[in-house]
Amino acid sequence: MTKNVILILVVVAVIIAGSVFVWRWYEPAGEPSHFFTKEDYKIEEHNDGAYIAIEKIDLTAKVPDGWVAKIEGNDLGYWIEITSADLEGNPVIGQACGISIEVVIDEERNQKVRDDIKFIQENPERVEDLGYDFKAAISGLISSKPGFFWLSQDNDVLMGQANGVNVPLGKEMLFNITASTISGYNAICLPIWQEFLMTIEIE
Repeated sequence: MTKNVILILVVVAVIIAGSVFVWRWYEPAGEPSHFFTKEDYKIEEHNDGAYIAIEKIDLTAKVPDGWVAKIEGNDLGYWIEITSADLEGNPVIGQACGISIEVVIDEERNQKVRDDIKFIQENPERVEDLGYDFKAAISGLISSKPGFFWLSQDNDVLMGQANGVNVPLGKEMLFNITASTISGYNAICLPIWQEFLMTIEIE
């Protein structure tokens, strides 16, 4: 393999790594969503550690100990990215575990998630009829609010696995949270992810 080919592969891997923590596996079709702005997200330091806060939806959540939270984004929108700075993981991607949080204003997608939740509630044995290429279920982990839980079936050697919860808020907003884990780190990352979900409070 030539040096040029190796360089190209490394560049591609780095580009993929930049988006690994904001995978949107569950993204109903429709017009582009309106994302919250950078000013809508806050990262605050408390006596017991760092917290994220989204005032527009009265949300707070504790950042896992040893992890780093940052507000990321571009012209299309912003989100909060939380990564496991204390776990080196893959030498190309870096952190072994990651969580991304975003809120979008999109009535069509909100309705789609509510429809899917209702379908699963009424037809728990027919989840596959929804036609998704990932596992789906109903989650009530986030402030006891019903959410659409999904788990990717691809457990790629490099990129690992992703799962998340989409929670409709009212009839327009959608709270999306995604966790990604590099292959081989599920035993470490998943308990932290589950504990993090329990710290989320939405009034």
